[in-house]
Amino acid sequence: MGASDLAEPATFNVVNTVAETKGVSPEDLTPLADVIDPDALEALFDSPSDHRQELRFEYEGCTVIVTNDTGVTVRAHADQHAANPPVN
Repeated sequence: MGASDLAEPATFNVVNTVAETKGVSPEDLTPLADVIDPDALEALFDSPSDHRQELRFEYEGCTVIVTNDTGVTVRAHADQHAANPPVN
């Protein structure tokens, strides 16, 4: 699982944290714009807010969680399955 704060633009953090989590170069990933509107993502987290904001979406086999208080967290699907093994 990877994580970063929002000192950089959210889109930059999402792509770089996913790439780091997957062990690939950011250039090897599907363009983020194919999955989510980058301008909307930036607009959501660009302005200060008194309320916690959170956005979750799937990207490159990972769950991406962006919040205005903790930044970007990426959970590879393999991590999720390890934490929650299937029940028979």
